[in-house]
Amino acid sequence: MNKLIRMSLVGVISLAAAFASKAAPTTIMPVGDSLTANDPGYRGPLLAALRGAGHEVEFVGSKKGATPHEGFGGFTIGPGPSKADAWSGGKGNIHAQLDGILAKNQPDVLILLVGVNDYFNIKELEPGYDVNRDGAARLGGVLDKIHALSPKTRVLYSSILPVAWDKNFAKKYNVQLPALAASRPFAVFVDLNTMTGLDKGDWSKDGLHLDAPGNEKVAKGWAAALEPVLKELAAKK
Repeated sequence: MNKLIRMSLVGVISLAAAFASKAAPTTIMPVGDSLTANDPGYRGPLLAALRGAGHEVEFVGSKKGATPHEGFGGFTIGPGPSKADAWSGGKGNIHAQLDGILAKNQPDVLILLVGVNDYFNIKELEPGYDVNRDGAARLGGVLDKIHALSPKTRVLYSSILPVAWDKNFAKKYNVQLPALAASRPFAVFVDLNTMTGLDKGDWSKDGLHLDAPGNEKVAKGWAAALEPVLKELAAKK
C-alpha cells in the first residue's frame, strides 16, 4: 500500500510539474504610442504569428483589447513636456509612465516603439529640444529606466517608422539608435524602419498611422526580431 501511495504521489508531483511548466509562458509587453495602442494594430497579428511559430507567449499590460498592451496615443519619449500632458495628468510621455507600467508587470520581454510624436507634440512646449539631436539620448534614458525598474527584462526597441509623405522621415534620429544597444546588453535594436518595407497602401489616410497591411508588416518585423530572443529565453526555462 505504501508503495502504491508513493507511486501515486510521484505521479501527482510529475503532473503538477508539467502543468507548472505549461503555465509559464514567456511574457511580452508592447509599449509605445498610438502605433502600439491601435487595436488590433500590429499586436494581434504579432501574437498570432508568434504562437503559430510554436512559441508559448503571453502579452501583458494594463490596457486591454485584441491583446494587453501599454500603448498611449500621442505620447512622446520623455522626460519633458508634451501635448499629451493635457490628457494624461501631466504624464504624456513614456518615461513618466514606466514606474506605473512596471509596477504592475515585469515582463520577460518588452518591445518599444516610440518617438514619432517627438516631431509633433513638443516643439512649442520645449523650444530648445531637437529630436534629431536629443531624441536618442532620451530614448537611452528610457531604456536605462526600464532596466533599473525591471532588471531581468529584455528590451527590443525600434527605429521610427517611415511616414507616407517622407520615406526618410526621422533618418537623422534613427541612425543614432543602434549605438544605444552597444553599452546595454539587455537591449536589442530592431530597425523596423527598413525591415517593414512600408509602401503605398500600408498607411491610413493621415499617412502616419497604419492600415492592416502595414500592421501586418510591422508584426512580421517584430516576430523576426523576437525569434532568437524567445528561443534563448525558452532554453533557459
